[in-house]
Amino acid sequence: MTAAFTAGGDDPTYVTAAQTVSAAAQRAGMSVSLDIIPGAGHTGDALTSGLQITVGKMYPALGLSPG
Repeated sequence: MTAAFTAGGDDPTYVTAAQTVSAAAQRAGMSVSLDIIPGAGHTGDALTSGLQITVGKMYPALGLSPG
């Protein structure tokens, strides 16, 4: 299984949450990526960049596009 987590670098609550759940997923045996988006808060750039990063990683992992 693969999991991708992102958080805005200027959103410390969600950075901590993303670090916590990504570590738990990794301990559970999942392949994990965690991307902290510099200069992004909780909305806007964090959402846009987070989706771009996550889709780019998950599509190949799900067999939806070449890796």
